Amino acid sequence: MAKALEEAEATKADAIKAYDALMAAKEKEVETLNVQIAAKLMRKGEFGVGLAGGLRELEEKQISVADDEKFLAALETGCATKEKERAEVWIKNGLEFVRNARNNLLHWPRPSKSSMIDDASDAIRSKPPAINREQRISPGASLVGQ
Repeated sequence: MAKALEEAEATKADAIKAYDALMAAKEKEVETLNVQIAAKLMRKGEFGVGLAGGLRELEEKQISVADDEKFLAALETGCATKEKERAEVWIKNGLEFVRNARNNLLHWPRPSKSSMIDDASDAIRSKPPAINREQRISPGASLVGQ
């Protein structure tokens, strides 16, 4: 019996050691899993914050696009109006230019045929200006103003 008691106590001690080793391994596993869970929760939180920021930015961009489209529509309307006004001004100015040119031509003194013939004959009879030997003419130089 004493021998059986010793064997039972040894078996019990071995079982306690095995249980303690198993509990230590399970505690390490739980700690490792807790670290993994914390990391995943942190990632999920950061993703949620990024998603919320992205949604807010998307809303701001949509508002900005709507404002830009309104501005573009206003510009197109304004530009069309200004182009129409400018065309009307050009037409008005062009008609005034034509009218003024016609009036100027109507009131322009017309030379008589005899005065035109006299002017031409005077130009033929007149002598060209004399050029001194001291005057040198370079290629491309103008005789006007000498």
